[in-house]
Amino acid sequence: MKIAFSKITSLLFSLVVTNPAFANEIIATAIPKTGTTVEQFCPPGWKIESKLTADLQGNGSKDQILELISKKPGKNSNGVATDYRALVVAFAKDGKLSLADYATKFLLCSTCGGQLGTTIEFAKEKNSFSVDQSGGGGNDSFEYNVTLKYDKTKNQFVVARAVVTTSGDRLSNASTETSYDYEKGVETITKTVDDKEKKSTKKFTPKTITLRELDADKLSTLFKG
Repeated sequence: MKIAFSKITSLLFSLVVTNPAFANEIIATAIPKTGTTVEQFCPPGWKIESKLTADLQGNGSKDQILELISKKPGKNSNGVATDYRALVVAFAKDGKLSLADYATKFLLCSTCGGQLGTTIEFAKEKNSFSVDQSGGGGNDSFEYNVTLKYDKTKNQFVVARAVVTTSGDRLSNASTETSYDYEKGVETITKTVDDKEKKSTKKFTPKTITLRELDADKLSTLFKG
């Protein structure tokens, strides 16, 4: 994943903020707390777009990571039909599912990726999962990958690692990747031009960022130490 961090503010502002992507965001209190099937975690007007089964508790359970999408598209500021998304995590135990956490503003809407479109992918890791989102327009592109682990003391998922990549010139492969390791407190910046990399690292004081705090139109500044 590659991106010029200095450009992500203006890029995401133009792609996300100018489109009121979350005008019809999911109502958190409407998300069911328990269920026996993943479909039961969809409030009225929402459906499952994709899902991933993973052991997020370290006990062999089949926990569920759900990407929900609105059944009825809204419209962005340009009058274009827009599908809104939400993230729901459910823990599995004794054949039942219970709501573990959620994010109402984290996932990009269908038109928030710009001309390149919106790409969202989930991946499972040891006792954690990651969300990768990307998009862009013209020569500019962005991608951010966030790894989340469950914090038992907070009863919420928190950011363990975040990688933000921006590119202002895809033709020459000029990009900047900024990686934040919240477990080690290390920030790594990798700048690439014509396949030549220059890397630097520095320590920072990690802050706790919960899943519910993640907001697509604030990611340009949220991860900074």
